[in-house]
Amino acid sequence: MSQLTAIHVAEFPKDTVLFSKGEQASTMYFVLSGKIEIRTDTQQMSVSTGAVIGDLAFLNEWPHTYGARCETDVRALQLDGKTILDVFKKQPRIGYYVMKEVAAKAAGMINETKAALKEEGASEAEATIPVSLNQLLPEGHPVFTDRAPETHDNFLFTKDVDCPVCKTSFQGTRIRVSRLMVQEHKPDFRTIYSDFDPLWYYVWVCPNCLFAYPARQYSKISRNMVHRAKRELERNPITDSFKFDERRTLHQVFLSYYLALRTYEITEATPQQWGNMWLRLVWLYEDNECTELIKYAAEQALKYFDEAMSTTWRSEAGDQKLYVIMGELCLRLDRNEEAFRYFRNAATIQHGDERYRRTAVDRIHDLRSKD
Repeated sequence: MSQLTAIHVAEFPKDTVLFSKGEQASTMYFVLSGKIEIRTDTQQMSVSTGAVIGDLAFLNEWPHTYGARCETDVRALQLDGKTILDVFKKQPRIGYYVMKEVAAKAAGMINETKAALKEEGASEAEATIPVSLNQLLPEGHPVFTDRAPETHDNFLFTKDVDCPVCKTSFQGTRIRVSRLMVQEHKPDFRTIYSDFDPLWYYVWVCPNCLFAYPARQYSKISRNMVHRAKRELERNPITDSFKFDERRTLHQVFLSYYLALRTYEITEATPQQWGNMWLRLVWLYEDNECTELIKYAAEQALKYFDEAMSTTWRSEAGDQKLYVIMGELCLRLDRNEEAFRYFRNAATIQHGDERYRRTAVDRIHDLRSKD
C-alpha cells in the first residue's frame, strides 16, 4: 500500500460531509481507513476500510441517492474523471477491486428489483437450494479417518458458546495456551508445538445451523454479518448435520474449515481473513502430504493475500510479514522469481520489524544458493 501515497489519497476530518443526497456525483471514494456514515431517507449504516462509496452515481453520472459523512477521521482514494484512469493504470489491482465492488452493487440492485416484483405478485419463486457437506470440499478430496491423539486432551477445555446466528448453545473447545511448548518456528510463521496441533481446533461450528468461524472471533461478528448469515442459511440450508466427535477426526477438521469458508462467503469476509484460512489449510495439507491440495490451497491463499496487500492498510511490519508469507506460498508453487521479489520487498522496508527483515534476507540467500 506504500505506492498509494503517489496516487490521490485524501484525508478528511471527522464530520466532513463527502456528498449529500441529490447532489450531482463528480467523485467516488475508496476508503483506506476510518468510518463513514451512509444515510438515506429511511436507513443509516456505517462502512469502513475497503468500502467504495459514490461509485454507481459517479460512473453513471447520476445524482447521489444517499449522503455520506465521516464518522471518524478518514483516509480515502478520491477518484474523479481525471484521476480514475491514472489510478487504474498505476494500481490495476485496486481498479479490479473497485470494479468488483461496483458489479456486486449492481447485482444487488437487480436482486432487490426481483424481490420487489415478487412482492407485487410476480410469479418467480425464490428457490431453496440445499447444500451437502461434501459439496463444500474440492473434487476428489480424500476422506481422512485419523483421530486427534490422546495427547491433545491435556491442552484442551470446553466453554459454553451461543451461536450468534441461531442462538443455539453448544460447547466450544478452547486451548490451554499456558501449556503449549514451542518446538519450532517455521519461515511462514507457523508455530509447531510439542504433542499438540492447534490447527485441529481453529474453527467452531454451530451444530444446528452450521455457522462456522474461527474460535477467537466467533462471538464478535457484526449485526450485518448475522443478518446476512441468517438470510443465506435460510435460503440455502445444509442438509447434512455436523458435530465434532468427542475426539474429532481429521476429516471433521477439514469440513470445519470449508464450512468456515462458506461462512466467509456469506458474511463477506475481508481478503486477509480468507488468506489466513487458506494458509492454515496449506499447513494441514502439508502435514498429510496432499501435494495437489497444497498447491490448490496455496493458490487461494496467495490470491487473497495479494488482494489484501492492495486494498487494506497495515503497518510496515504488517506489510513485511505478509510479503514473507506470500514469498513462502510462491515457493510451494515453484514460482521462485515471484518469491524472490516478495522477500526483497520485505527486506527493503525501512521501518518494519528487524526479525521479519532477517527472515526475508535468509530466504533470499537460500534462493541464491540454489541458482
